[in-house]
Amino acid sequence: MRHRVLPLLIALLLLPATPGWAAPQPSSGEGPQTRALGCSRDPAGDAGGVDGADLVDVCLRYFDDEPRALVVSIDAVAPLAPLSDPAWLNPGTAATLALSIDDDDEADRMLTIVRDDAALVATVTTADGTELPDCGTVAQASGGFLRAQMDAACIDDVPAVRFALALTYEETPGAAVAMDVTPDDSMTVPLPARDEPPVCANPIRDSGQGLTISRLACGVGGTEPISQAVATSQFIFDDPATPVIDPYMGDYAVIARDDDFADALSGSSLSFGQGPLLFTYSPASAAALGRDPGELADITRAELLRTVPRGRTVYLLGGTAALDAGLDAQLEGLGYDVVRFAGAGREGTARLVSQEVSRLVDEFTASTDFVDTNMVLIATRGNWPDAVVAGSVGAFWGMPILLADVEPPVHPETLAALDELRPDYIHVIGGTGVISNAAGGAIGSYARERGYALGRPGEDLSGPPWGSFCGTSFVCRWGGANRIQTGGNVGQLNRDMVSRFGDMTSLVPQNPQQYAAAVQLGNGGPNYAYALAAATVSGRFGGAVFIPTENQTLSPDIVNALCNTPGSERFVEEVEEVVLVADSDVLSDGFAGQIRDLIEDGCPPPGG
Repeated sequence: MRHRVLPLLIALLLLPATPGWAAPQPSSGEGPQTRALGCSRDPAGDAGGVDGADLVDVCLRYFDDEPRALVVSIDAVAPLAPLSDPAWLNPGTAATLALSIDDDDEADRMLTIVRDDAALVATVTTADGTELPDCGTVAQASGGFLRAQMDAACIDDVPAVRFALALTYEETPGAAVAMDVTPDDSMTVPLPARDEPPVCANPIRDSGQGLTISRLACGVGGTEPISQAVATSQFIFDDPATPVIDPYMGDYAVIARDDDFADALSGSSLSFGQGPLLFTYSPASAAALGRDPGELADITRAELLRTVPRGRTVYLLGGTAALDAGLDAQLEGLGYDVVRFAGAGREGTARLVSQEVSRLVDEFTASTDFVDTNMVLIATRGNWPDAVVAGSVGAFWGMPILLADVEPPVHPETLAALDELRPDYIHVIGGTGVISNAAGGAIGSYARERGYALGRPGEDLSGPPWGSFCGTSFVCRWGGANRIQTGGNVGQLNRDMVSRFGDMTSLVPQNPQQYAAAVQLGNGGPNYAYALAAATVSGRFGGAVFIPTENQTLSPDIVNALCNTPGSERFVEEVEEVVLVADSDVLSDGFAGQIRDLIEDGCPPPGG
């Protein structure tokens, strides 16, 4: 009776792997941490309307301290509560995970979860039905998830497994059994080695007097884009400071070329705190290094596999001249769903990215208490500093970044994106030397003529928290005479957003740990890449602001911005952790010391 699903699961294992999508599953906060190997979501509702069997998410996971012990986590439309749901006492109700651990297409291991009186029982059997003793255990996790573990000794030392899960549900004794299966097709995932080393060395931490300064660097003899992005990702996706989101797992990844900024300018908002932003070789940089541009950089591949479960999406920024077409095939072979954004120019790419950012924000808002502020950032197309500092705001709040030239006319792709997004506020980033008043005015006039900007039907956005960003205008400018002044003003926007909207979402706790990220905005070297990766720190830890430099010193403009932020005065004195997003060749130890002195000694007196 309990194995009536076995033939179907074996049939599923014969099907080719098809990637899916799954929302991050909250950690229970108890016991060893787990990481996801592969996840799938089944939105089709295969169970025919029976909520108790309508699977939403299935993830195959592993423990940090025992990477060969597998954990399956299951969620359904109706939160799974087998110990209180009487249907789990019926013989037709069971969850069964089928695993293939060799090269054939048969299910070699079956993990079956049933209810036996007042307890849940997990048994592991081989293909011929032989039970393997002491192999399966069940833990009812918080939040309505059901989790079960298969011991490492019962899996064998194999490089990969193929899995599918079926949930059968008998609502009343003798009633027809409803069944849902997810993934709709089986999925193959590689297993980590027992002694898998970290991709980068752990961040160098210097703690004292309640302040921690961490240097995010891979230790490869200097800072370079590919390894620096990995070091940043490793810090973000190893930090348990985000309890609402699984701290060890990305929903997706964003990958850009390592040698040019054009297509990557909007990438920070796309990462949205939900996934790593990584780099790999372009055809040009690969040729110079004798590498295959159709293969991910080794360290990028390793970090992608570590943080993003198979079945999730990988976004590629740019056409095949930026990122080789072979990358699509490699990523699909690894089990990812590949989405490439490639417009006719950088404005077109930014428009395509903005559409996806808007979709992700809608999706995230629907599943959490996140606040969709419905705002857009406009940065210059001609250089990278303004766009990447804008990303420190866009990456957390989900504000798309669009591009403009110094003078009108505004690019048609940017105007089309505004029509699609219909923002309530437009924030122009940079001084009038990069986006003139005429260009900003043209953008504002265009939006007003089409009936958006502070124009949500039935809503009055003139009062707090939306109102009065910049007087009576809905087009605000955050800029200065140079990139450092602009960086300071964008930091003030970041803190203003936290002050206005922080108490409306649990993703910005009332008393959050304050983060700041030190970044290099000088023109020497590919500094855009380091600062772009740093935007993911703010995206992950709401309210983290940039501390930018060009010459390894804290300028008076930045000190003023950190010490006198509207709505969060003397912000810098609240900072508990600073991350230096580069090695010492790009951000010196002396610059780190200046930051420590400012935080520990406190802000200078006004006018001092």
